[in-house]
Amino acid sequence: MSGEQFDVIVVGAGSAGLPCAILAAERGARVAVIESSSEIGGTLHVAGGHLSAAGTRRQHERGIQDTPDDHYADVIRINRGTSDPTLVRLAVDHAAATVDWLDDLGYRQHPDSPQRSVILAPYLVERVHWGESGVQSGPDILRALRPAWERQVAAGRIELLLGHSLTGLACEDGAIAGVRVEGPAGALTVHGGSVVLATGGYGASPKLFRELTPGAPDVLGLAPPANTGGGIVAAREVGGSVVGADRFLVAYGIMEESPGSERGASRLNGIDLRPERARREIWVNQAGERFVAEDGQSIVKQHAALLAQPGQRAWLILDAAALRDGESVHLDWDAAGVRRAALEGRHAWSADAPADLARLAGIAPAGLERTLAAWNAVTATAATGSDELGRTSGLLPLAEPPYVAVLMRIGVMLSFGGLAVDGELRVLGEGDVPIPGLYAAGEILGAAQTSGKSYTGGMQLTPALTFGRLLGERLGEAAARRAAPTPGS
Repeated sequence: MSGEQFDVIVVGAGSAGLPCAILAAERGARVAVIESSSEIGGTLHVAGGHLSAAGTRRQHERGIQDTPDDHYADVIRINRGTSDPTLVRLAVDHAAATVDWLDDLGYRQHPDSPQRSVILAPYLVERVHWGESGVQSGPDILRALRPAWERQVAAGRIELLLGHSLTGLACEDGAIAGVRVEGPAGALTVHGGSVVLATGGYGASPKLFRELTPGAPDVLGLAPPANTGGGIVAAREVGGSVVGADRFLVAYGIMEESPGSERGASRLNGIDLRPERARREIWVNQAGERFVAEDGQSIVKQHAALLAQPGQRAWLILDAAALRDGESVHLDWDAAGVRRAALEGRHAWSADAPADLARLAGIAPAGLERTLAAWNAVTATAATGSDELGRTSGLLPLAEPPYVAVLMRIGVMLSFGGLAVDGELRVLGEGDVPIPGLYAAGEILGAAQTSGKSYTGGMQLTPALTFGRLLGERLGEAAARRAAPTPGS
């Protein structure tokens, strides 16, 4: 690859990079794709795969009336106007074409698709499409893309370089002219007429999260290890701007991958915070004090309450009766699993006395003792009294040893901050002036630009696929025009 000249260089072979490379190659460009991991797909391997689009063939077949205008208005309603109107408009206007394109490639939708929502705030009409595998159907999208990808690779129009990380952007005469990468054989520079950054976000880098978000809370990284924000770092080095980092949301109920680690265990391998789970535990902060109604149905209120605690840490406190008689507090552990974890003393601890438990877990002993005494007083008068934090269910005492504490932290899966781009997806530098030859698509733009300060259904993955398609078409056609013989030649 070194020394060759490509029409388009795509950095990242995930939800934005794959469609970009496929469409650019189909339109006539010679494409180089740089991927840091050992395989293509990026977060599609683990993504929920929810696509929101208005006016799809699937909707028409099911008699669902929907338009991009309605989709746009619904997105703004859900995220309360915190997204970028230009990029949302671009995404919703082309989303149906993206879903239909995937269908043409062999994407198989779930029998119940589309719905108003799968797991997030519902739309006003059924526009969330997802694959046959169900709630986690990102791999269904990858399976549909793979044959189209492989055809272009086999035809020699896409050249793939796996296991190579972006280290910088090459500039010539004030324009981006290639990328510098590092791989097993060392460093090399790949030259190209246009560079598309599709490297994903920084959900695996709490360090970059803190740098881009001054005053940010202490988080665990939940994204795949490759999502360290390398594309954002490289773009900033040539003057690229970052926007939206202040409009972040975090996941809570996360457990450390290992004690003291900055990585979180899988979100699915954490505390069960589903509203329908009957609560038997109480939640306390480092001072041993309760701070929120544990049975509250508002995830937003619980999220805000945890963010306000010192170190953004909380502990779930149970006793033997709660473990014996209640639902498990952990998605992958039954009561015996919680007890085993407590014996290991990594994420959970156990002791016969509240003060001893507090010392093991890092909680103020006197505070925990006071809180348990107050809680047991509330439960003793549950028929006539009330909880000062407003809890109304699970008003049962915690008085039977041994006691157990389970640590709960917050984490970041999505990057809400990302590169500023214009309506043509050109990366913007100082004064909102496009950096010549540099484009971006996917999570590197930041979820805040298309989803806002909200988990707006389908408004991360669908724009990634859509923007990748649009860039691939545009850059591929431009390359084909450059290569076409001039009249009379």
